[in-house]
Amino acid sequence: EARKLVIVASIYQFHPELYVRWETDLDFYKKIFDRCNGRESDIAILESLVLPQQRSGTDTEPIPGDNSESTYPDPTETDVFWIQSLILELGTEIPPEQFEAYLHGRVE
Repeated sequence: EARKLVIVASIYQFHPELYVRWETDLDFYKKIFDRCNGRESDIAILESLVLPQQRSGTDTEPIPGDNSESTYPDPTETDVFWIQSLILELGTEIPPEQFEAYLHGRVE
């Protein structure tokens, strides 16, 4: 549960345009996951994300991206999708509908 909350909270805080889209379309999480996994997207918001790990879409291991000039990048850089590693770690383990309670404020 904590990992789901961290994903939702991070996207809400740092990527509100993604959050609004995801809030209205639970299946949008699949598109977020695919983008994190290196697949291209026809959705401009997803394509504009700077991914800290580069993937080919079929790799089993991530490759550090060239998107950061420092070994200690600024975690407040809002164009960098820092939550990518957690999304990839969870893989397809979490069905999109399991995020609904967090997206709509109905956590018990």
